[in-house]
Amino acid sequence: DLSPGFEGRRDLYDRPIFPECLFCHANRALPVKDTVNCFREPLFQGYAIGCQRCHGPGELHVQARTHDEPVKEFDDTIVNPIRLAPELREAVCQQCHLEGILRVQARGREYFDYRPGLPWQLFWSVLVRAESAADQKFVSAVEQMHDSRCFRESNGKMGCISCHDPHRMPQADQRIAFYRERCLRCHQDRGCSLPVGARLAKNKADDCIACHMPPFSTADITHTAATDHRVLRRVGKAGGALQTSLASKDVPDIAHFNQSASSFKDLAAARALGIAAIELVRVSEHPERERRRVQSALPLVEQALQTWPDDVAAWEARGNGLFVLDRYEDALASFEHVLSLAPQREQALVGAAAIARALGRDELEFGFWQRALAVNPTSLQYRVGLANNLAKRKDWPNAVAECHKVLKQYPASMQARLLLAAYYRQHGDKASARIEFERFLALNPPNAEGLKRWFDAR
Repeated sequence: DLSPGFEGRRDLYDRPIFPECLFCHANRALPVKDTVNCFREPLFQGYAIGCQRCHGPGELHVQARTHDEPVKEFDDTIVNPIRLAPELREAVCQQCHLEGILRVQARGREYFDYRPGLPWQLFWSVLVRAESAADQKFVSAVEQMHDSRCFRESNGKMGCISCHDPHRMPQADQRIAFYRERCLRCHQDRGCSLPVGARLAKNKADDCIACHMPPFSTADITHTAATDHRVLRRVGKAGGALQTSLASKDVPDIAHFNQSASSFKDLAAARALGIAAIELVRVSEHPERERRRVQSALPLVEQALQTWPDDVAAWEARGNGLFVLDRYEDALASFEHVLSLAPQREQALVGAAAIARALGRDELEFGFWQRALAVNPTSLQYRVGLANNLAKRKDWPNAVAECHKVLKQYPASMQARLLLAAYYRQHGDKASARIEFERFLALNPPNAEGLKRWFDAR
């Protein structure tokens, strides 16, 4: 299997590894501010998820243990999640196990600012679909669990660690007994309603999980639950409605995940909602079809900017939203303001280059691509963008040079091959043009027939 983001892609050479990936799949990989996939050295500070990710800073705890201080009934030198209030306890797991459709970082926060025992929503907003949870197969285990009757009627007692031991996984031959014991902690007095004989006829191992939390056929879908965490009494029965809060009439199909808003200001919630809505449109396959969502989200972002005029993420979202609405000059002004606050913000440089291209301002676009490559010289996407800009400006020698740089690193670049074919064709070198175009066609590009007609037109 390929990692998330690689499926169905030819350009595996240039797929960035985002901080969001390493936040959960490595212990402490610190991103360089404003870059897409650049991290501080040493890259990995421990190769697995470390103790402090769940228990908080451990210096006092280590000092107490190494100095043979007497062990207290309540150890106040370390955070024990089991002693936390339900929402704070669950936040420890939700760092990685609650993805939603999008996460938005709180203003002024960095990736590793969160400490166990603090509200997760002070650091990240997790946005989910604000819709019925009748079919919650394609969401995370956390969202499914919150939809379960077991969770809803437990008054906060049930959580991830009710069933999962974060320090170990049961051996294969112990798995059924391990999880049955977890179920019986709550269901000892009122066990399964099926007689033993009927249960054994259905499942010889009398496996609670096999009946009430069966595996999904969708287990290969990225970051979704592999087993049904709705804990349904009867498989096939729909759950209830996914409990969400802080939903907005402005963007009614997206909501903050169900968490207390007691320490979460409305303006901050609206900011996150607006940023998320615009980002979902930006990364969609057909952003032009979702202009209404952007029109609803922009006022939320602009309201936040009135209070926090130095909010880089909000300015960037505003620029992306205005770009979708074809308000290119306003969008460019937003990105230029972002770059006045954060001159090396990589995504803003790329966004500004795209807008300059749409405006036909070739020299300006050229400058943005140069700046983007100065931040990330290994990005072939940026180098292809620069090559296309050079070709448009009739600077073919430098355009060809950039194409060769791309092909040296990745010979299967369709964009570079096609641009070289266009160069040779335009300059009368039919043999070289044919060679490059055949190499391009061998990569099975989309719209191959249309491109063949273009190539053979002369």
